[in-house]
Amino acid sequence: MAQYNFEGDYKNVPEGQLKFIHQVIQEHGHGNSKIVFEPVGQAGDNFIASVKRMHVDGENGSMRLIAKLAPPIEAVRQSLNTAVLFKNEHIMYTEILPKFLYFQKRAGIPEEEQIKFPKCYGSSAEAPNEVIILEDLKPLDFIMLDKTAPLPTDCVYSILKCFAAFHSLSFVMRQREPGTFDRYKSTLFDMWGAMPQKDDMREFFLSMEKDMISVLEDPDYINMTKNKMSEALGQIAKIKKEDMENKYSVIVQGDCWTNNVMFRFEGEKLADTMLIDYQLSRNASPVYDLLFMILLCTDITTREKHFNEWIDYYHEELEKSLSHYGLKVNFVYPRDRLDTDLRRYGKLMFGICAFLGSILIRNTEDVAKVTELMQTENAYEQPEKYGLAASDLDTRNRYRDRISGLLSTLLEFGLM
Repeated sequence: MAQYNFEGDYKNVPEGQLKFIHQVIQEHGHGNSKIVFEPVGQAGDNFIASVKRMHVDGENGSMRLIAKLAPPIEAVRQSLNTAVLFKNEHIMYTEILPKFLYFQKRAGIPEEEQIKFPKCYGSSAEAPNEVIILEDLKPLDFIMLDKTAPLPTDCVYSILKCFAAFHSLSFVMRQREPGTFDRYKSTLFDMWGAMPQKDDMREFFLSMEKDMISVLEDPDYINMTKNKMSEALGQIAKIKKEDMENKYSVIVQGDCWTNNVMFRFEGEKLADTMLIDYQLSRNASPVYDLLFMILLCTDITTREKHFNEWIDYYHEELEKSLSHYGLKVNFVYPRDRLDTDLRRYGKLMFGICAFLGSILIRNTEDVAKVTELMQTENAYEQPEKYGLAASDLDTRNRYRDRISGLLSTLLEFGLM
């Protein structure tokens, strides 16, 4: 490694990844620069990749970069589906997002209204040394909000506007380049769609169902929860087939929780919003993104007050975005179809959000243990290890409140 002018937290980065990083930095005119690596985030912030911040400083100036690095251990890679998920993000940054931006520029969309994503300086999907190098948004004053707190309402509206613009571009691509859209929707790997094919996933979901029942207190909720996780698993294949065949599916961001969105504020006012993670992007209904974000990132009180307003707002913004391309929302994605999809996805989203919620409510020490488990061979063969039995009372209470809130929201709005 002496040939690289690297410092800091890079000792565990494989040689193949270091070589690619060095090559990218050279290509951008910083070959003689010093590169200092720093870790990013804490346990639970990144499940699929190791993330490093890189400070590049030399005679040609400086750059601030983020490197997303695939784990090198084969057992971990198999457990996390590393190769296909990195390939997803590679395709998104090198092909799909630039194509979306091309459509917007061709339609004359003002720069401030164009979709925003981190600049990609280099991306390699070559296993087992996958690397994606992105601009660091921190110097641009983008911040990540507290993942343990509900998103503020203005942030929710801003994300919904991002979704409307993002989803509209799939409809544009489907109309103008149908072959391209079909190729992408078939190429992007569906992580959730692959789960029913794994023999250990049914036992894992059933174990989580027992966890839910153990923390719930309301008898009605306990009865309602029975069999819901196995039903959710059964819904996956059915919904995937429906979405592959219908004309209303889009390329979704796929993983919009608090840590995968960055915001820029001017004083107290929200000025900008950017989605930053595309490893779980795939073909699905637009409502997947909507329900995923709303159910995981807001609280029950705010949902009760704003849920219908949020859905109305998304559809209005979708209509505005489609109009730039001469498309009518009533033909492309009518409101009654959106409402149908919300109901169609309800049970599935309960299962997904209950699964992810059991991780997001844990303290840092607990999350570190779960993350370590997820990165082992045959990670889901002993589901009890992920359980809440050994967690403290506060964690169990947080999970009870989250599951109760999910059930309450889905019932109130007719989605369960």
